[in-house]
Amino acid sequence: MDLIDVIKQVAEQIQTAPPVLLIIFALNGLGLLLKKTALPNRLIPSTLCVIGIATTVLTLPLPSGRNPQVILGVMGFLFAVVAWLFHLTLLRRLEKFIPGFAEDEPPPKPPTP
Repeated sequence: MDLIDVIKQVAEQIQTAPPVLLIIFALNGLGLLLKKTALPNRLIPSTLCVIGIATTVLTLPLPSGRNPQVILGVMGFLFAVVAWLFHLTLLRRLEKFIPGFAEDEPPPKPPTP
């Protein structure tokens, strides 16, 4: 099996995956990226909640019934909470194996002239 075949299979699986899973995994990836920025860790969950709400409202089809935007907003908030819980239960344990994400890693020293 070639690398191209593997990439095609992964792309097909991503295209057929439910949008909910894609949103949750995208929020987890974005959270890891935000962790490496100047944004404090305490602001990352609330930022991801806002992004989860906006992403859900903009990408998912409107449900029938009263106040469909509110329903999608609540769903987006719940997706962000699920992504946060996924991070707490699994990804936090795996961060120590990812270079540059370990909590006990000392900050790099500035170069001496």
